[in-house]
Amino acid sequence: MLYPHARRMIGDMSALACRFRKKQDKIQLNIGIEQDIAAAHLGNLMGRISLVLPEVLVTLDPGCTGDIRLGCENLLCEDELFIPMFDESYVLAFPQNHPIGQVPKLTLEQLHEQPWVMSPEHESHQRFLPLYGASGGIPRANAGNFTLALDLVAAGYGLTIAPASLVEAHCELSSRPLPGHPLMRRVGICYAIQAQLNPTIELLLANLDH
Repeated sequence: MLYPHARRMIGDMSALACRFRKKQDKIQLNIGIEQDIAAAHLGNLMGRISLVLPEVLVTLDPGCTGDIRLGCENLLCEDELFIPMFDESYVLAFPQNHPIGQVPKLTLEQLHEQPWVMSPEHESHQRFLPLYGASGGIPRANAGNFTLALDLVAAGYGLTIAPASLVEAHCELSSRPLPGHPLMRRVGICYAIQAQLNPTIELLLANLDH
């Protein structure tokens, strides 16, 4: 009576071990995610990876790490290549119902009078100085990245300049184009040349490059 039961137990254990081995044998892909990348951009990338590499075990980690990483073009290291995925503009971010949202045509002079939340350590800071004017020397608050700057704006600390995709994620904030020539940033895949030696990564990069 015990023999059939024992055989079933052995069969179940073998099937479980087989499933475990398959899970362990999955090809792994580690992706670094830089700061200030919108959830919409990350979701777009992950959707494309799922279609191209449905069986790959993906691991996301913050910062400059991984087999490839999702980040801004201006953060490339010297030996890295870049595949552009998203071009987006910087916009003026402010709380909903702020008077500046009702101004018909925004001018630099009007911006110079505003209380600013700045990110002085960010690589984009120098590009924004003409928009700050004299107010650039007396910020209302400082933040280490755009995400934190937008949190401060939502808390009523002033206005800030940030990528449109990040502002759109804050339902309590509004935005409008900046005066003058549009300021842009490009988000995409950063990767080292030797990463292409991995057939899985080579296939993914070829797909993302189209």
